[in-house]
Amino acid sequence: MGYKFTSEPFFIGHEIDEQAPNTFTTERVETNLDAQSREGLVIHAVYWAAQEPEFAANTQTQTNIQLTSNEPTALQNMSDGTLISMNQKIGCCGAVEWSLSDMDSPNFSGPFDKKNVIGVVATDVWVSIAGLANTNARSGSVRIVVSRVKLDADTYASILTNQLNA
Repeated sequence: MGYKFTSEPFFIGHEIDEQAPNTFTTERVETNLDAQSREGLVIHAVYWAAQEPEFAANTQTQTNIQLTSNEPTALQNMSDGTLISMNQKIGCCGAVEWSLSDMDSPNFSGPFDKKNVIGVVATDVWVSIAGLANTNARSGSVRIVVSRVKLDADTYASILTNQLNA
């Protein structure tokens, strides 16, 4: 992949709220990239802070939040090439007991390293959220660690084709 770093790592943050309980909601995160200069972003890490699902007796609840390189119409599967990162919280409740599973992919719990590259984008990115079996809307936030890069012509064309045709 042909690119040259033009900045040190910096953070992009975004908060999102479901429009209604258990409703897929997506929002654009503007990256302010210069298309004429073939500018892109290398994504080094993605950190999530999503609201836990509600705990209800004999019910499995979820909060799902994800970052994609195009505007999705539903939550993306791990096999989707436009999925950059996701966080899924699953609440499993019995009559009186409960447990919470919290999964990130890729999993970043410590400090990032500039050598990490989990994705390269050349357009805006999208944050989406959807709950399952909650009585109230869920919310979450994301912190994306990125560096600006100048892409060579072939790499820029390849990334745009993938992002826009996915």
